Amino acid sequence: MLLTGRILQALSLLAGGLLAFWVLGPDQVERILANIDDFLMNKVYGIRIWRVLVIALIVGIGVGFKKFFASNVMHILKNISSRTETTIDDYIIDAADKPAQLLSISASIHIASFFIPWSNWINTVVNGAVVADAVTINTIRDTINTGFMIIYICIAAYFVFRLVDKAATYGIELSEKKAKDKVPERTRFDATLIVTFRKFLKVIVVIFAAMMVLDRLGVDIRMVIASFTVASAAVAFAARDSIANVFGAFVLSIDRPFSLGDWIVAGGTEGTVEEIGLRSTQIRTFAKSLVSIPNNQLMNMTIDNMSKRPRQRVKATIGVKYSSDPEKVEQLVDGIKKLILENKNTWHDYYQIWFTEFGPSSLNILLYFFIESTVWEDFLRERQNIYLDIMRLVKGLELEFAFPSQTIYFDDPKALQRPAMR
Repeated sequence: MLLTGRILQALSLLAGGLLAFWVLGPDQVERILANIDDFLMNKVYGIRIWRVLVIALIVGIGVGFKKFFASNVMHILKNISSRTETTIDDYIIDAADKPAQLLSISASIHIASFFIPWSNWINTVVNGAVVADAVTINTIRDTINTGFMIIYICIAAYFVFRLVDKAATYGIELSEKKAKDKVPERTRFDATLIVTFRKFLKVIVVIFAAMMVLDRLGVDIRMVIASFTVASAAVAFAARDSIANVFGAFVLSIDRPFSLGDWIVAGGTEGTVEEIGLRSTQIRTFAKSLVSIPNNQLMNMTIDNMSKRPRQRVKATIGVKYSSDPEKVEQLVDGIKKLILENKNTWHDYYQIWFTEFGPSSLNILLYFFIESTVWEDFLRERQNIYLDIMRLVKGLELEFAFPSQTIYFDDPKALQRPAMR
């Protein structure tokens, strides 16, 4: 609708011009055009007015195209891409949105700079005559062109940055979709690997952009590479720990002992993996503190990934008093087994509930079963429910839990009696 409205406005202006030509007549229109021509040839600060208008027109076209591109072209492209089955084209269009707008503004200003009459201000004297300083003017123009080429390189790098981010987002969404579809982990990209490679690709983009900028500035790239090669040994020795950490990040990403969001135990640290960086991995502990472990150290640690368990184990021992009736102890064992089997959140294929030993102060019963959950909060809630059911069962059987106690027997109880006072 906006595009149609602007076309109608242009047609209205054209019709108005034709109407004015018909009303005023050819002679009057010719005089008006001659006056306009004289006006355009006047100078303002050494620049003819027609040049000022052309520069303003070009910049205006660039600004208008930016708004037109953002409100119309992108809207049309997004509507087209939304009808396709894949989301790759959506991400590419979204990544190109802001860089294209920046490019339109930069290109319009660059083109407008060609209409600046440097010869009106930069002059030199040759054989007593004042002429334009061609050398200085060419230097200025080359400098402006170089500056805009650097801007174009930065815009291109910005586009690639956004494209890498969108590609990583697409990869993570695809990985999560395959995870929901129960696709084997080794046959799909892991989110951890995607995040690590995203950071690595951004570093590569910065390096290439920097090399292209240096080349535009006249720096010999071959000399830079040669100097980097000579200094690489010293840098590698000085930054060997950092290099080892980067290498560790790639090893962890490829080996995939854990993923983002996994609950792990590494060394003495237990918590949820929050970020895997090029230098360190950050783990959010259950006390909500953030622990950073260098990748080089984490790579050599024994890592216990709790989230990879299909279920969580419960291992505990309860004790009842020695005065308990054997039949009721047996009923208690059978009742706990029944609780485990009737609970929909426990694993029914394997569990062990037995009266195992005569403890120092109690008759001990082993509780060994699994809860079908890898979420810590859900596991704690279900274990609590089972423990409460066991307490109700013990109370219903008129049994009592034992606690550490000692009974002292005396051969002569009369010896404990206090002597009568005289």
